[in-house]
Amino acid sequence: MSNYKQTFGIRSRYKRNKDIKSEKGEPGIGFKLTHDNNYDMDNKRLVNVGWPEEVKDGVNKEYLTNFHRKNEDIDMNNKTIKNLSWPNAINDAVPKKYLYQNVMLLENNINSFNAKDKKIVNVGDPENLQDVATKNYVDSLDSAIQDSLIKRITDANNNRIKNVGDPVDDGDAVNKKYFNQIINPQIYEQVLPPNSVDWIRFYTMDLNLFNTVDHRIFILKGTVNIKQDVGPKTNWIGNVPLIDKPTCPIVLFVWHFEDNKTYDFVQYAPQTLTRQSIIDQDKRLIVYGNLKGGSTLYFNALISV
Repeated sequence: MSNYKQTFGIRSRYKRNKDIKSEKGEPGIGFKLTHDNNYDMDNKRLVNVGWPEEVKDGVNKEYLTNFHRKNEDIDMNNKTIKNLSWPNAINDAVPKKYLYQNVMLLENNINSFNAKDKKIVNVGDPENLQDVATKNYVDSLDSAIQDSLIKRITDANNNRIKNVGDPVDDGDAVNKKYFNQIINPQIYEQVLPPNSVDWIRFYTMDLNLFNTVDHRIFILKGTVNIKQDVGPKTNWIGNVPLIDKPTCPIVLFVWHFEDNKTYDFVQYAPQTLTRQSIIDQDKRLIVYGNLKGGSTLYFNALISV
């Protein structure tokens, strides 16, 4: 049995005027009605439909096409557009899932952007303090800082280098406080002369080895007075009281000044007023070269063993 009931025409929305006699025309095909009184076009076109005037009027294809061509905003009236497909063109709308997977988003709970392991490209150089910086800007700034630091380190230009921390490794810079701590003038041992009658004829000595907080570092400081001329030979001055023997000779340079004489270093080359000295592996302090009577050797050397 068919789900439709046949009707022969459409009732007019206007009341019939009984004074005007109507003429019966040829019967038409009419519309099919469903059992819930909806019209079924039976896959046929409804042609020659006019322009809609009322809100619930049907619309023709021309009106619908012109509606989509209008450059107007669409007000969704707080309704949701659901089941969007993945975008293909640049101006396609995107679903929320696409946005979270591909776009840098603002995380509400931490108030920051999540780039989701993506690069942020084509960023301009910063102008304000809170602007994001590009890699090129940071690299150039780092290079400029390094150049400035190197220049300041190689030439302090009579400026102080302040706020230096205490050294940890052997190559670290030393501040004044640490240096004063390791130079403790109250802890020292005397450099003793060799047990030799000849030594007493030529020398008197007030020379000491000062300990520091670092057991590897010592300061050799004091004077040796020359009583008589000593020829160009190896001169054994004394025995340095180191705990361990040096693994190799420690080279020192000492000042050699004649007593009661004033020196002008514009006229005297400093190297002519020094003598080479070593502490050998037997802990002997040895000075090389001529030593003139009535002169003094001045020691002030920081040594490490």
